[in-house]
Amino acid sequence: MTWTMSVIPPEGVDLFWPEVKDLLGPAVALSGGRLDMVSLLDGMHSAKYVLWVVYDDKQIIRAAFTSRIAVYPRRKVLAVECAGGTGMRHWVELVQQTFRNFSNDLGLSGVEMYGRPGWLRVLSRYGWKHSMMVMEVDQRVDAAAGGQN
Repeated sequence: MTWTMSVIPPEGVDLFWPEVKDLLGPAVALSGGRLDMVSLLDGMHSAKYVLWVVYDDKQIIRAAFTSRIAVYPRRKVLAVECAGGTGMRHWVELVQQTFRNFSNDLGLSGVEMYGRPGWLRVLSRYGWKHSMMVMEVDQRVDAAAGGQN
């Protein structure tokens, strides 16, 4: 089977949204309230986020990703914020290499990805590594509990 990964321009997002929203939904649900589906879609329309799709030779979309350029004081990287799909073992090599090539073509210093630990288990064979852990406290929850933990 042949796999293809394509970037979708902002004006094409609505055409693909019905097919990708269920693939991206679990990642949005795990975002800790940073995103919801409306803000993600708005971000793709405004080009804050870029939509990527992976499809097979039958033109069936099997995976979807969103990315943005993350600018830090000493580095700029391609940040893959939302990721989801089925049959990862078939397309993961294509995806990680596409993101690396795209990052390199833009003169960025690398790629970072947010996701569940399962992504690292698969990506580590391509040189990806765990670089940091996010810790947080949701003050909205803390305040609702009266400051009790």
